[in-house]
Amino acid sequence: MSNLQTVTIYSDDSNVSSSHNKLQNSQASQEKPKLSLVLTSGVTLEQLAETFKKQRRECWICSKVVSTFEAGKKIGEDDLWHLETCVLSWENLFPKT
Repeated sequence: MSNLQTVTIYSDDSNVSSSHNKLQNSQASQEKPKLSLVLTSGVTLEQLAETFKKQRRECWICSKVVSTFEAGKKIGEDDLWHLETCVLSWENLFPKT
């Protein structure tokens, strides 16, 4: 014989719905900030490229960004962000002794 019971839970959905609508309205009224990438580490793009080469590892995005930089072409903000975070993270994880 089983000891299972069925329990029905009732809630007042009007309060939940009202709170949800207020949250959506407050989020919609806030303006999104305009962001731009700024290298805050004090490291230049040239230094990042050289450091990546010295790391002797594979990262196809970093390779593409370094090749683009060496060709004298413009690098997008997303690619620049990736190069900086990837290279500096690697340096932090595997410091030279």
